[in-house]
Amino acid sequence: VAPQANAFVVNIGDLYESGWRSTVHRVTKPAPGTAAATAPRLSIPFFTGPHNDAVISALPTCIDAEHPSQYAPISAGAHLRKKLGISNT
Repeated sequence: VAPQANAFVVNIGDLYESGWRSTVHRVTKPAPGTAAATAPRLSIPFFTGPHNDAVISALPTCIDAEHPSQYAPISAGAHLRKKLGISNT
C-alpha cells in the first residue's frame, strides 16, 4: 500500500471481529543506497492488551441469529500464545 501524505495509520489489532484483518508486523532495514535508507522515519509502537484471563468474545449487541459470532470465546492469554506460535514458525 502506497503511503499517503499527512496520513495517520492505526493498527486495529486482531481481536476485532469484522471483515478487517490485522497484519503481521515486521520491520526491516531498507537496502543501502535506496531513498528509504536515508529518509527519516518515526515509529512509536505502543502495545497493550487485556489481562491474560480476560475472555474475548463478540459483543452481544453485534451478533444475532442472522449474524452469529465467527469465533468461539477465548482467553486473551490463549489467543496471544496462539498468535505468537503462528508468527514464530
